[in-house]
Amino acid sequence: MATRGFLAVGLSWSLMLGAVLAQDEKPAQKSPMPDQASLARSERTIKELFKSDYAKKFPSEMLQLANNLVSQAQETKDDPASRYVLYREASYLAARAGEFAGALAVLDELGREFETDIAPLKIAALKMAAEKGPSGNSGPFNNRYFAEAALFVFPDAIASSDPQIANELLSLSEAAAKAAANEPLTEQVKARRADLAEVLKQFEQFRGGQAKLITKVDDPIASLAVGRYLCFIKGDWKQGLPLLNQCSDEKLRSAAARDLGKPTDPSAQLLLADDWVEMADSQIRAAKRQICGRAAHWYREAAPKVTGISYTKARDRAIAIYKEFPGLKDGSTDALSVYSQYRGLWQIRYTTNGVRHYVFDSRGNAYFLSHGGIHRGHMIPSGKYMLLAVGQGKYGTDKIEFKDGELRIAHYNPPGHFLASAIGTKRPMEDDGDALTADPFANPGDSANDTSLLSGIWAIKYSNGVIRTYIIGRKGAAVGVLGEESPASGRLTKIEDPTGRQGNGETRYLLDFKDNRPERIWLSGGKLRIEHFNPASLYPNGPPSHQGIGVRLSD
Repeated sequence: MATRGFLAVGLSWSLMLGAVLAQDEKPAQKSPMPDQASLARSERTIKELFKSDYAKKFPSEMLQLANNLVSQAQETKDDPASRYVLYREASYLAARAGEFAGALAVLDELGREFETDIAPLKIAALKMAAEKGPSGNSGPFNNRYFAEAALFVFPDAIASSDPQIANELLSLSEAAAKAAANEPLTEQVKARRADLAEVLKQFEQFRGGQAKLITKVDDPIASLAVGRYLCFIKGDWKQGLPLLNQCSDEKLRSAAARDLGKPTDPSAQLLLADDWVEMADSQIRAAKRQICGRAAHWYREAAPKVTGISYTKARDRAIAIYKEFPGLKDGSTDALSVYSQYRGLWQIRYTTNGVRHYVFDSRGNAYFLSHGGIHRGHMIPSGKYMLLAVGQGKYGTDKIEFKDGELRIAHYNPPGHFLASAIGTKRPMEDDGDALTADPFANPGDSANDTSLLSGIWAIKYSNGVIRTYIIGRKGAAVGVLGEESPASGRLTKIEDPTGRQGNGETRYLLDFKDNRPERIWLSGGKLRIEHFNPASLYPNGPPSHQGIGVRLSD
């Protein structure tokens, strides 16, 4: 483990960017890359709409605009080009304000949603932070974290269509490491340069193998060169495993065959994971990262189905892999995300006597219910703080610090003008503990009520115009938030469907907040369907007083 020095120095920063959703065999459907003409047109429109904001030069103002653009991107459903440009512009604004961590976090959002080579955008953002950021690359402390940020992007760079771009990235990191007078970081840059030399060598073998496979599709040596590069460097196991399955290396061929067979037996899954880990030991770090990521996938698959020492082994080995290789795109867990400590429902009390209820998810998205709607924002990392603007900044900006189990908040409205401070306390989920941050390796379907499919954060709109937020835990605990009222705690209980439609897979549940207004609730077509009974005497056979539809905001 020659990289332990880097982990000791940079783990906390790297984990900040590790909020990656599982992207293995069933990745979220990404949008295709918009064409250049559409991107240029969208950029002109966005810069015209926010012309006055773009003219502002203070870092706090640039970050306010960056946060607003992220919110706009998340709400733009019908214009992929504008959505792409909004994310890209937000990252560049954050970079120019010196917040390179926030810039990279926003680009991770862009990369999750679009089929695009993300590495050049990240390198461009880092260059902006180095050249223009007032705080991102000044002083030993910030130079150290800038160098680590650049090294963190290295796997993206070598997995890009042109791994040569990693040279520019390493130059940025090397300059910052030297400015910080940090010898361990300088040594890490040298090690990554050695890795890059090997990657470029394998890249040439990869291209040669591709040419050979055109004329001989089952050539074992060419299959090894191409399959190894796809899996071990690019992390493309879907395309690479079939080639490794016909390659000239017996060990790789055996592991690939078993992996392609998608084993369901936990013993076979654990053995496959162990075999991948063993093969990773002799590889350069870049390849070891991807191979261990594959092993972690199989440890995660096995963990919910085993007990005792087998469960401990699967869980601990997977977590150790995610800690050694932060930001893995093969299933990094919420538990290793910088946003995980914020995740859940918080009651915010301001010194102005105002009250808000925020819900944070593991990707940094924030929701609060106020002024007749559910407003959304996104947290941007800023040193030890998070910056949050909701509703495109119409409701001010919060500078948030997590300390001693509380949120310490400084509220600015308008940007740059301090208005109030606040303390946020977390609302636990009744009986479940904090069900939103339950053990990510546990079996999600182990509830007798099987309520796991309904878990998440929901925006509910009723037929009478009322809007409410629901947070439903994996085991059926529920919290409902209505405006500034105190959250109500309840629980889902499986019930018989009086309409007799229970057999169609739409299982009905009773949601009781103990307020004399029970609700019948079920999942249909990906939406939450609700029948609200007020008073309780209408339930179960009377007509509902209101109906509601819920849209899932976040898992």
